[in-house]
Amino acid sequence: MENQGFKAVIAATSYNPEMAGGVYPFPLIEDGDFQLPSVYLTDREGERLAGSEGKVVSLEVRATRKPSQGCNVVARKGKFDLLPST
Repeated sequence: MENQGFKAVIAATSYNPEMAGGVYPFPLIEDGDFQLPSVYLTDREGERLAGSEGKVVSLEVRATRKPSQGCNVVARKGKFDLLPST
């Protein structure tokens, strides 16, 4: 999507208490490497927006990106060989 000219991702999510701790609507995309802005709205609002298919709509996203660092934690169970460090 990032290379195909899309400007943003709008995701409509339904109420599902098992997802995202019961937050409604819940953020469908949480990826710091994703360069497009993504927003989320309720399924009802999504249906209303879908009624605008073929029309020009605008979206204002008030957000900022904050540089950060993270770690990927890997766990293994049982015996394994450690790879030599470089």
